Amino acid sequence: MINEVNKSVNDITDMINDKNNDYVFKDASLNGGLPQTMRTGSAEVTIYFDDYDKKVHEGRHGGQIARGEYDTDTSGNLTSGSFGASKEVDAYKAQLSAVGQILYKPYLDFSNPSNLLKINQVQTVTELNDINNSFLQSLVDNPGLNQSLIYPPATNTSYYAQ
Repeated sequence: MINEVNKSVNDITDMINDKNNDYVFKDASLNGGLPQTMRTGSAEVTIYFDDYDKKVHEGRHGGQIARGEYDTDTSGNLTSGSFGASKEVDAYKAQLSAVGQILYKPYLDFSNPSNLLKINQVQTVTELNDINNSFLQSLVDNPGLNQSLIYPPATNTSYYAQ
């Protein structure tokens, strides 16, 4: 965890030292409530966050852009580098190291009726090793009956290889 905290400090340093971009932190309510890091101008990257742990998560993406690991245009299209599961795993590890645990409601397959009993069940992640592709593939935008996978493996399996 200490290594991840140090990496988060490096993210901040890398964003400060990036001579090509300004990094702006804004409340996610200005972005439809969606925590996201995106280019909002030719020399501006905006980090939208909804709470402290997402600030660290999205800050990791800011650091990744500052280091040239990937970049996007203002529409969110990848323009250089690669963005895949490894970048998200890295950001969730930063998030975990900042707050000590990640609480979430995982994907439930409702074709199995017994899963209806688990609809309000919360999972807790406290170990860095538990942040992996399987974790990503269990995350949903709308927990409950209207759940929507954030990283659906069927639509882009190459995402998980990166």
